[in-house]
Amino acid sequence: MLYNENLVWYNKTHSAIVDWEADWTISDEPAYLYLEDILHLLTDDRLETVLLSDIAWKGKHKSSLVKQDLRYRNADPYIPGIVAFNAPNPYNDKYRMIDGKHRMHKLVSENVKESEFYVLDFEKLRPLFVSKKEAVVKSYSNVAPSKIPSVSYAPMLEINPIDEDILEEIYKIIEPFISVLKDNPTKKVVPDWEKYVSKESLDEIYDKDVSKNLDKNLIRVLTRGRGGEPVESIEHGWTLSKLRFIDLAEIEWLVQSAFPKKRVQLSGDFYYPPTGFMGWHTNHDAPCERLYINYASADKKSFFRYFEGGQIVTDYDKIGMNARKFTCPGKPPYFWHCVGSECDRISFGFKLL
Repeated sequence: MLYNENLVWYNKTHSAIVDWEADWTISDEPAYLYLEDILHLLTDDRLETVLLSDIAWKGKHKSSLVKQDLRYRNADPYIPGIVAFNAPNPYNDKYRMIDGKHRMHKLVSENVKESEFYVLDFEKLRPLFVSKKEAVVKSYSNVAPSKIPSVSYAPMLEINPIDEDILEEIYKIIEPFISVLKDNPTKKVVPDWEKYVSKESLDEIYDKDVSKNLDKNLIRVLTRGRGGEPVESIEHGWTLSKLRFIDLAEIEWLVQSAFPKKRVQLSGDFYYPPTGFMGWHTNHDAPCERLYINYASADKKSFFRYFEGGQIVTDYDKIGMNARKFTCPGKPPYFWHCVGSECDRISFGFKLL
């Protein structure tokens, strides 16, 4: 989860998975620990001075990458981190970091050898880890309520199917472009944008063949492909001449590392300005599993909306990075979906083949 001074610090998870750097698993399946579930353990009697060299943390041997992170620049190294002893870790260190890796990197960069941490017994934390499926359900409890009734069965949409560390790496790649994309002179304001992502709009086309959206207000993001040649926006002819192009190959590599058994293929890269949208569509002409990753500049001001079980479900973006996974079938019932935004939103879509 990206740094945001208005966001509660414990509104995130510690992931026990195989990530871009190492194997952090604690069992045969991915597991997630919600920090809000361990707040009651953070008491003064658990504060101890610990040698930094005794702690295993994500990115321990990739400091150059972490130092590019916005959270690194805003980290206060003297706020105690959280570590656990008796915890599995890829370096066989005495402690495993649960929260505070950006503070750790800052301490190391300042040549600090030891610091104060909340020290917890991992055996007391282990029962609090949840499975990937349980994490999806738990994430739904944090989704802003839609005016349309929520579903009462297992959702088709999987929220946060990719580790937060990978999302942070993707954020580092796109961060230099956010302000430039906001200043794009070709962006438009569409006052009645909401009608294109409404239930009434879906009713009009539900029985039609709409694999691709009929209406939109968005701009293609400029990327650098595998061949190294910049891909300019053919639609608008606008370029980022003074900045490097977004490194598409690096983003694809990061997503590929999260889905090693799949072949990852970029299917879309878009900037949505305020009043931006992509109308209802199904993608049934290219049936497959899909992953959407996006950055949102504001909390609950943009959304992914879909139709399921006779109801429209609206899943709002949190500020920062978001990820969703779903399947678009080639036969009815199709997966009707759309996107709307009242803020600046940058998204990347991927086919998982």
